[in-house]
Amino acid sequence: MGRASALASLAWNLGTASGPPLGLFVVTHLTAPGSWAVLAAGAAAAFGVAAAAHRVGRGG
Repeated sequence: MGRASALASLAWNLGTASGPPLGLFVVTHLTAPGSWAVLAAGAAAAFGVAAAAHRVGRGG
C-alpha cells in the first residue's frame, strides 16, 4: 500500500508540474488536428499504463 501511495503521489506531482507547460506548448505550436492527435496519444499512453498496472495488480 505504501508503494502504491508513493507512486500515485509522484504521478500526481509530475502531472501538475509538467501538464500546464506542455499543454500551452501544444496549443500554441500545433494546429487543431495536431493538438487532438497529441491529446489522443496521451490518452492512449495513460490507458496503456493503467491497463498494465491492472494486469500486474491482478497477478497477470
